[in-house]
Amino acid sequence: MFYGWYIVIAGVLMNSYNSAINFYGFTAFIDPIVATFGWTYAQISLATSLRGIEAGVLTPLMGFMVDRWPARRLAFWGVFALALGYFLMSRATNLFMFYLSFIVMGLGGSLSISMVPQTSVARWFKKDLGKASGLLFTGNGLGGVFIPLIVAGIDHFGWRTCTLFIAIGFILFCLPLSLIFRNRPEEYGLLPDGKVPGKKIDKDCNQIIIETPDVEFKDVFKLRAFWQLLLGITMQIGTWVAMTTHLMPYLASKGLKRSIGGMTTTAIPLVSLLVRVPIGWLSDLFDKRYILSFSILLVSVCQFLFWALDDDSYILLFVFIAIAGLAAGGLMTVRMPIFREYFGVKNFGKIYGLGTFSVIMGSAIGPPIAGWVYDTLGYYDPIWLAYGICTLLGAISILTMPLSEYSKNQRR
Repeated sequence: MFYGWYIVIAGVLMNSYNSAINFYGFTAFIDPIVATFGWTYAQISLATSLRGIEAGVLTPLMGFMVDRWPARRLAFWGVFALALGYFLMSRATNLFMFYLSFIVMGLGGSLSISMVPQTSVARWFKKDLGKASGLLFTGNGLGGVFIPLIVAGIDHFGWRTCTLFIAIGFILFCLPLSLIFRNRPEEYGLLPDGKVPGKKIDKDCNQIIIETPDVEFKDVFKLRAFWQLLLGITMQIGTWVAMTTHLMPYLASKGLKRSIGGMTTTAIPLVSLLVRVPIGWLSDLFDKRYILSFSILLVSVCQFLFWALDDDSYILLFVFIAIAGLAAGGLMTVRMPIFREYFGVKNFGKIYGLGTFSVIMGSAIGPPIAGWVYDTLGYYDPIWLAYGICTLLGAISILTMPLSEYSKNQRR
């Protein structure tokens, strides 16, 4: 089997473990932590913001590191930082220690879960990058399977002990996986997709394949497509992370049981599992702008549905889960292929690092604003309406991007 697929599988497994805890599962920790310390939702949400801001500031630097240093070494130390962060969280007795643990997690997660796997996959694949990306991000959906286990663990052992077990899991499970990553296929006498790079006739489908022109790092800031792409994904991720972070507290505020919130949090990534690879396959065939903008548009629909939920709106909740799962399947799957199509692979780590910076900043801004609205008003409803409008603007930004040089060459 082409070695690139081993890298994808390692990324899937690491993503699934991380997303179960950091992305979908963190919402289960909020109420128990509030019960322990009496902190507000805004104070707890600020921890995720600090993690995001710290990682966001360092992500462009990490892009330079990924372009220069061995991927395996960077992934190893990133996983170690994640384990250390969760250990510190399990020992936290005040806000400073709690925030410090999230800063350490942000450094480790952005390196070992975001930059190294995604940059490695972008280098090892070209024609099949959409499918590889779709498979890579099934890990984020697979993580949702473990959310009931996290909820049960917190309820049975307490959030501190559960967090300590999570730190041990990073050491035992993710550290060995980090050793699978490699920099570039050319360093091992291999080629992307197992095919000859550059313009050629593809033996499988008899189509002309045109390599993406590489954009120099200093030139990317002059491109309108770069800024529109950043605007679109920042709007999308800020609202999406706010919604998933406050999912269980919001449903509880609407009178729904904690078990319903846990099942909803689990169902969304499970639904997304069904569509990630098909969406990746579609992005290999059709204009990636349309697929990404449609996925962001679905996030906007989710925000409006979220805003309209009530304690007896079970049908509306089922519709929300279906649309949210479909949206989640497209958001991360298409992001990496569209960056490679527009900017090439030579400076992918640096440029994708800038893109990830906007993603992380959106993650840092969205949740605390939602928490502040709830702490101030006693309900979430206005913020979901505002976020729905912001996400709609993000979809328009992606849809109106100019064609990439790759697409122009194909049309010629």
